[in-house]
Amino acid sequence: MTIYIAGAMKGNPDYRTQFNAAESYLIIKGWTVLNPACLQEDLDADAYMPICLAMVRKTLSSCFPLRHHL
Repeated sequence: MTIYIAGAMKGNPDYRTQFNAAESYLIIKGWTVLNPACLQEDLDADAYMPICLAMVRKTLSSCFPLRHHL
């Protein structure tokens, strides 16, 4: 089954670490993972959103990684 990792990226300096940790966990659990954190950082919203929406359309579920506050 395929899952999309969703969550706050803008304003979250740790999003890549959080999304990649979620991806690793989900792969171990047998999921096929679509992780938007693997995209280039310099994409603007006009380029980024169509890619992410295409990913979402190909999934059965979404995962929202936890964001820890220090």
